[in-house]
Amino acid sequence: MHITHQQEAFSRAFVGAMTAAAGFKSIPGGEPDDDSIDLILGATGAIGRMRSPKIEVQLKCRRAEVPREDFGFDLSLKNYVDLSGPLTEYQAPRILVVVFAPQEVERWAEQDDEALVLRHCAFWTCLHDLPPTTNQTSIRVRIEVDQVFTPSSLGAMMERVGNGGRP
Repeated sequence: MHITHQQEAFSRAFVGAMTAAAGFKSIPGGEPDDDSIDLILGATGAIGRMRSPKIEVQLKCRRAEVPREDFGFDLSLKNYVDLSGPLTEYQAPRILVVVFAPQEVERWAEQDDEALVLRHCAFWTCLHDLPPTTNQTSIRVRIEVDQVFTPSSLGAMMERVGNGGRP
């Protein structure tokens, strides 16, 4: 398997594990991926004012050490346009999730009779309502290191979305 396919599969598994631990479902995005949606995360039943709120996710994977401070991520122009439009134009809000994994593929996952360890972590950001760009191929977006993608952060996002807010 090509390394980019491994990264995609790992990021899906990583986000899927966090989503399951939060008590939500993870559904693959449409095929073909022509709308920058890799996964749809959803709740069952009422959360806040809504029934079954959903968050659409664009996944990226970076083989690097975990950043200790806010960082820039180069996003293709198409992905930026698909994720940054006004929130009011989307049926479900969209987020970008960047999974960080070790350079060495053999360190991505480890298991024994006590634990399953997935290395390293993921960060998320919402790009809705950012301004259009004149860039032609890509744009660097800023991701804050305090926006770690965890079961509790996903639960908080789903609650905000369930109450009609941004993730």
